[in-house]
Amino acid sequence: MVIEDPYSSGASTVGVVAGLNKGLIENCHVVNGGTVEGLGRSTVQTSGRIGGITGENQGTVRNCSSSVEAVGYINVGGLVGINFGTIEGCYSTGGVNSASSTATSSQLAVQYVGGLVGSNQRGATIENCYNNTSQNVAGYSGVGGFIGYNAGTVKNCYSRSTGSVSSNSNGIAHRCIGAIDAAAGANPIATNVYYESNFTTSNRNKGINKTAAQLQSGTLTGIQGNNAWVCESGSYPKLAWEVA
Repeated sequence: MVIEDPYSSGASTVGVVAGLNKGLIENCHVVNGGTVEGLGRSTVQTSGRIGGITGENQGTVRNCSSSVEAVGYINVGGLVGINFGTIEGCYSTGGVNSASSTATSSQLAVQYVGGLVGSNQRGATIENCYNNTSQNVAGYSGVGGFIGYNAGTVKNCYSRSTGSVSSNSNGIAHRCIGAIDAAAGANPIATNVYYESNFTTSNRNKGINKTAAQLQSGTLTGIQGNNAWVCESGSYPKLAWEVA
């Protein structure tokens, strides 16, 4: 299914394909831009769980993509707002609060904002996914180019957020994973998760930084030789279904 240039809105739990997913969303593609947004912006609670495909995932989202702009206050992602289930073989190219108009008030804690997923909860999995956006990802705290907040499993993924990834509060922002759950037993470790950056600092819980040339080297552990990916020298990895 292909949806072009959509507009979806609601008070909370809003997505272009589904507000709340408890089953399987597969092979759904939101293309040519569009917007998904939470209305009633006077409080955080009235515009949360906003995603390009689904606002809240309790099932499986597989082989999907989204190019929409996601706008909201809490748990906002280019693909999924908040994930309790499984996301696999997906990518996003849109921005999140990219105009930053919703993130300007320190009275409103715009948090858990990610280019792909706003919040990945305990027991949830994100695998073989990427985001590639030149648009901004903005919020107040827990802002990530890839995932805003992670308490689950993330593996064999990469992130290119070449726009601004920013917190207007000098709060937690990171070009890959914004904030992690450090509670005992949560084990929010990103395995073979990469992000494009020329800075040399790395936090393996938040991803491993690579230059553009390194991401295009065809030698990324967990992606090279993985049937879910096409990983060749001289180009960014693509998901196998994209080039099939």
